[in-house]
Amino acid sequence: MQRIDKSITGRNIILGGAIFIVTLGVYIFTLCPTIYWEDSAAFCAVHSLLGIPHSPGFPVYVIWGRLFATIPVFNSAFCSNLMSAFWGSMALSLLFLSILEILNQIKSSRSFSKLATIISTLVFAFSTSFWLQAIRAEVYTLNIFFTILLTFLMIKWWQFKASN
Repeated sequence: MQRIDKSITGRNIILGGAIFIVTLGVYIFTLCPTIYWEDSAAFCAVHSLLGIPHSPGFPVYVIWGRLFATIPVFNSAFCSNLMSAFWGSMALSLLFLSILEILNQIKSSRSFSKLATIISTLVFAFSTSFWLQAIRAEVYTLNIFFTILLTFLMIKWWQFKASN
């Protein structure tokens, strides 16, 4: 079988993992320890009950929240906030790999591409709007993860179709 993954190397995966660890560490350090105002309190409450916070219900988010709420070390609200930090960091790692895939298509300098991608990913990670969503129980980090995942899969599909 023909190898189509020329740009996802071990180094890129290690760099994506480093971005995950660094951002998750910073998010956990600044994480809201209990409930937060607005919808965050409703999300924290329904994770332990598997309830419906409000319309449209966010069933995937509530189910994932239930899994995180079963972590026995912390209170349920902290675990719900931790879930947002986790999905935010996962989204950033995937964003790093997606940007590298796009830059490799335009045949730019590899070392410059990696440096620019790391910087742009970290700027996005520590922007006020993303950071605030990653340190409290909100649906947006999971939503961004799924959006970037679909984008990444579309890039890989396009590469596969172009190679055939």
